[in-house]
Amino acid sequence: MTKSSTAGIMLVLALAGLLVTTPITSAQSTNSSFNPQTQFPAVGVDPSTYGVAVNTGTNRIYVANGWVHALFVIDGFTNALVASIPVGDVPYSVAVNPATNLVYVTNIGSNSVSVIDGATNNHITDIPVGNSPRRVAVNPITNKIYVANLQSNSVTVIDGSTNSVIATIPVGQSPFSLAINPDTNRIYVTNQVSGSVSVIDGSNNTVLDTISVAFPWGIAVNTNTSRIYVNSVELNSTVVIDGTTDQVITTITGDSYPVGVAVNANLNRVYVVNRFSHSLSVIDGSTNSLVTTIPVGYAPFAVDVNSITNSVYVSDPPSYSVFVVDGSTDKVVATVPVGTPPGGIAVNPINNRIYVTYPSTHSLIEFDPTSNSTIATIPVGLTSFGVAINSATNRTYVTDLSSNSLYVFDASSNHLIATVSVPSPFAVAINENTNMVYVSNLGSGSVYVISGLTNNITASVPVGDLPVALGVNAVTNQIYVSILGNRSISVIDGSTNTITSNVPVGYLIYGLAVNPITHTIYAADGDSNTIDVINADNGALVSDIQLANTPYGVAVNPELNKIYVSYFGSQLVSTIDGSTNTIGLTIQVPEFSGIAITAFAALGASLYVLQRRRRK
Repeated sequence: MTKSSTAGIMLVLALAGLLVTTPITSAQSTNSSFNPQTQFPAVGVDPSTYGVAVNTGTNRIYVANGWVHALFVIDGFTNALVASIPVGDVPYSVAVNPATNLVYVTNIGSNSVSVIDGATNNHITDIPVGNSPRRVAVNPITNKIYVANLQSNSVTVIDGSTNSVIATIPVGQSPFSLAINPDTNRIYVTNQVSGSVSVIDGSNNTVLDTISVAFPWGIAVNTNTSRIYVNSVELNSTVVIDGTTDQVITTITGDSYPVGVAVNANLNRVYVVNRFSHSLSVIDGSTNSLVTTIPVGYAPFAVDVNSITNSVYVSDPPSYSVFVVDGSTDKVVATVPVGTPPGGIAVNPINNRIYVTYPSTHSLIEFDPTSNSTIATIPVGLTSFGVAINSATNRTYVTDLSSNSLYVFDASSNHLIATVSVPSPFAVAINENTNMVYVSNLGSGSVYVISGLTNNITASVPVGDLPVALGVNAVTNQIYVSILGNRSISVIDGSTNTITSNVPVGYLIYGLAVNPITHTIYAADGDSNTIDVINADNGALVSDIQLANTPYGVAVNPELNKIYVSYFGSQLVSTIDGSTNTIGLTIQVPEFSGIAITAFAALGASLYVLQRRRRK
């Protein structure tokens, strides 16, 4: 797996609870004055910059950015970005050993931990760990590193002096976060699916106790008071545990979706990031009471504290930034940009219009590729990734993760005519013959079936974790769903809404499209940088079309037998001749300088492109 190929995996790291599943309701009629930017101010999920850690000795802040597979280094004295260090595939979490000045980064895409020399910023080595490593923690006294492996249900123990794995400890289901009390040599692990915290004895690597906590997320320890603080996403609270008895002392009610916690032991202050309240809660550890709530970004994810400078650092994926909070005043004093993710793309082959979504500007751009002119700018959701067109009904469908919505527009007037509540929507595809709309649900691992006539959800089809791409064959009424990392495409019978078969494909299929006339499936394979051409009748691989860059989106014009491919980090769209499987023209999407196109779909007669403007 190449580093470039795994950039798109960050689009779906929302799996482990980043996405709130909301109740399914019928469509809400909306008028053309709708403005999602004001109605839905809390951006949901847009993974790019996640883990953040502080070296109190050097006052350096380290931030993992999965889009560019790098670790960003910030000077805490100047709040300036000073380095970008290449690490493994899809870096996620960061921890620092201040005693050795070594930095440890978990890489989800390569199942490894990168070791960085904090003095030179050199990448020393990569250490293999379990499947889907999430957060990492360090005991500076024993020089042991602990890694939570989400899909292996284990914790990997690394000897920091040799960079070798010395133990693997079974814990609960879906371990996510860790915290260490170096004084007692206890390691605390949150198990999300099990709803528990495992307590590990660091001297013999055995589980001593298991504490019940409803859907735990982040965890932190105050070594001075021996108190453990655990975010409970289910309760929207922070659970306080006595580290001497492993008993829950109290539960502090907080804001929506707490996912990260850090402690300033010197001041006995606890900091909790609330993802869907876009805020940082400040708690007095002596009274377990809320001191204040600080607005930070759109959807903050991780937090760490420099207890020496009394500075708090919060990563905010949607704004690609780290917010710096002065702990003495509880005010944001700086915002440090640390990278950018892309957006998505779609095509309508009837009127030859291209549509591009800007998640960063919350808009859908319609333009004419013939004249290279912009036709309209349409407000959409804050994190809109999927777009599809029904040319028969002249409807445009756009998914928005932040508001758990599917927006339905009149393609003629570009007016919003309905909003359908859909939990964790990502990709969208349409069967024009049946007028059914299909939306992948990242949070529940399912595909929702929506009536295009009533805009009501009629069924939910379980398909597995991380469904990221959809394609429809309107002639056979078959729906194709790619499951990220599963090496297969699930085939759904649209008449029964059941999975009938699976088609083997590559590891990272980011985009799908179907030509119903030729019965051909086109899969954007980000692992091999190819378009996999598959016979829809028998599931056989017909051809691999090699590409120069990592493909993300793919769309088909059935009438012309043309395939359109978009790439990560590029504003180019390649065309492929479906009769010869050869690459033809390369089109530059106009008037969108610095845009990374990531996904698109084809229906009707226009090309609709979802994009995100890069930071400069």
